[in-house]
Amino acid sequence: MRYYDIHTHYRQEAPSVVAIVNMILGEERPGIGYGEMFEASTLYSVGIHPWYIHTEAIEEQLVSLRDLAGREEILMIGEAGLDKQVVTPLAIQEAVFEAQICLSEALRKPLVIHCVKAWDELLSVRKRLRPAMPWIVHGFRKKGDLAKQLLRQGFYLSFGVSFQESALREAWPDRLLLETDKSDCSIWEIYERAAEALSLPLDEVGRQVERNFRVIFNTNACVFI
Repeated sequence: MRYYDIHTHYRQEAPSVVAIVNMILGEERPGIGYGEMFEASTLYSVGIHPWYIHTEAIEEQLVSLRDLAGREEILMIGEAGLDKQVVTPLAIQEAVFEAQICLSEALRKPLVIHCVKAWDELLSVRKRLRPAMPWIVHGFRKKGDLAKQLLRQGFYLSFGVSFQESALREAWPDRLLLETDKSDCSIWEIYERAAEALSLPLDEVGRQVERNFRVIFNTNACVFI
């Protein structure tokens, strides 16, 4: 069985794991160019996280993102989104988010989303822009009621080490993905926790997550998986 980690910050060496490593523009190590951060045989998402919007250099960040985003090994744009717990004004966050939505649509690459306490705004943006590409809310920890609202609007939900069973059950089967993010928990353990919460065999969960992954990426990623 193969394991699909839709969002992680650590490179995965295990041959049974397909992992998408997130690169955040604005968080990079000093002295390292963006192009030098890529490693062979690794898949990536790349985006401007709302925590790392540099208000004095937004255009430079967006230019860097556009320069990188077309690379073959980058499968998704993001994480991008909205966060009411950071000091960057929400209007600026929305402008940067919408620029990344446009890039996702232009390149036909899915969008991975970070959202904190801005669910109404997120839904409003989606309804207004009507994107064609999949949107994946990563690290979803909220309850089933919010999950149901997002699912009605076509979102995918990705669950990590902490999740609400009610939300997991709402996303099952067609909209559920799994991830490790920055946790020390392995993707194998997260699959096992999800299977236990759903009262399903591990291999059934594995087959369905693989189907969902392949639907999201269509034929674009078949060369990698």
